[in-house]
Amino acid sequence: MQTSTVGWDIGGAHIKAAIARQGRVTAVIQHPCPLWKGMAYLNDAVNTILDELPKAPCRHVITMTGELVDLFDNRAQGVVRIIAAMSALLTNSDLQIYAGQSGFLSADLVMPEHYPVIASANWLASASYVADRLGDGLFID
Repeated sequence: MQTSTVGWDIGGAHIKAAIARQGRVTAVIQHPCPLWKGMAYLNDAVNTILDELPKAPCRHVITMTGELVDLFDNRAQGVVRIIAAMSALLTNSDLQIYAGQSGFLSADLVMPEHYPVIASANWLASASYVADRLGDGLFID
């Protein structure tokens, strides 16, 4: 039984993980990740954060902006490689990718037509969450 949800934001300079339990954020972890230097930095940062997470089964949800770094030839390649890396690191987990207006997609169901709505959608995830709760306003990320 899943007891927690971990929201990941895979950036080009940092990785953030927010742990929520029963709808409440219980912890936020940030770790440097100079992704432009190579995928090994992503693996190391994620593993460092995983060591701090609850050991109970978790649902993992990912947003990203790391697909923009110079390591990748284009945004689509970045999306594919980040999802592949996170899938390998979070084996045996319920892994969901935030795809903007398409909602959450299981990592194994992401198709090429989803790449544009996955890329850099972290701001939309935050703004949508706030808008659902507060209605009108201005969200600055």
